[in-house]
Amino acid sequence: MRREEVKVEVADLQVGMYVSRLDRPWIETPFPLQGFFIRSFRDVQNLLPYCQHVYVDVIRGKPPVPREDPLAPRSSERGNGSASVPVRPLKIRRDVYPDTQPMRRELRQAQRAHRRLVRLLSRWGDTPPGDEQIPQIQKAVEEVVESVVRNPDALLWLARIQRHSDTLFGASARSAVWALVFGRHLGLSPQALEALSLGVLLADVGMTALPGSVRHSNIIIPDAELRSHVALGLERLEGVEGIDSVALSVVAAHHERFDGSGYPKGLRGDEISYLAKVAGIAMYFDELLNPVRGRGITSSQAMEQLYRERDRLFQEQLVSEFIQAIGIYPVGSLVELNTGEIGMVLEQDREHRLQPTILLLFDSGGGRRRRLTTVNLHEQRNDETPVQIQRAVEPGTLDIDLQAVHDAWFGRRWFRRLAAA
Repeated sequence: MRREEVKVEVADLQVGMYVSRLDRPWIETPFPLQGFFIRSFRDVQNLLPYCQHVYVDVIRGKPPVPREDPLAPRSSERGNGSASVPVRPLKIRRDVYPDTQPMRRELRQAQRAHRRLVRLLSRWGDTPPGDEQIPQIQKAVEEVVESVVRNPDALLWLARIQRHSDTLFGASARSAVWALVFGRHLGLSPQALEALSLGVLLADVGMTALPGSVRHSNIIIPDAELRSHVALGLERLEGVEGIDSVALSVVAAHHERFDGSGYPKGLRGDEISYLAKVAGIAMYFDELLNPVRGRGITSSQAMEQLYRERDRLFQEQLVSEFIQAIGIYPVGSLVELNTGEIGMVLEQDREHRLQPTILLLFDSGGGRRRRLTTVNLHEQRNDETPVQIQRAVEPGTLDIDLQAVHDAWFGRRWFRRLAAA
């Protein structure tokens, strides 16, 4: 059969295209060796962690659409018709930080660093940090960065299971972890990672000056009073000794958006600093998972929402990199397997993002497992029917105490609530 192949960036794939070749050997991926049609966003989502570009057969499937003029209006598929913003391509340095510690071994050090950070943040209450607290915060940030550099899965796990995560600074701590894992993937220097983390932790300090009724409103669609928290935060942090100017730039621009629709200044494109772009994506993603009001969505749904906002709220290149960095099913995600069992993503496989290690919690009949076990989706016998993730499980649909799961597995204490039928 005659083929006519065209190279296409994964982020530009559309429904109806036929993927005939990858930028890496098929055997290193879970995709069919003979190629496949793009039938939904899910197919694009699954490709992003593996490939930068692919080749599509324009005879068998839909041909690629030429990239739009940067100054022309966007189509309705990419948002509300806002104009694309020309930007300089970012220099991404992947694989700067190989894992140097297994997740289980790193967990003890990550737990100490995480507890120290959360304890310091909890002392702030409605009062922003003063000169005497910043050195303590910076020391805690250094420890958290060192842990993420060694192995990001340990801190991601802790951030997902933490109690009291609905507090203002609990959410900041969680967002800082997303940002650090993303920054690690991008190859940011340790100094940049520390400034990024501190900036995210301090980003919502201005919230402490707002009434509780405003503070707990919808953060994604803010009113004028809520928008003022950025200026209030910068005002409160002005003059505090020891806060890096780069961290302050993150505080100033974490709500700016790629198309100029953000606040407080309506910056566009490269007018927004690199670290502020990274922080904005991480904080937006966490808000989708853990909204102030209502039930959050799954990580795969959040990735789909983020993907729809590429080149509108966020720079397309960074959206693609974020999906590759975090994966469709990040550590701590609840998933249902094709066996009917339900478990939590325990550890990522950096080369095979769709085949992580799963901690099994519920059997195929919906009953709690009396003994917790794991399954590595990448390391399965060839003669077995492959176990695969079927779907993400929505948060709050299962009666489960994540902290108890952590204690039962890593502490080897078999809690009665986990063993109950």
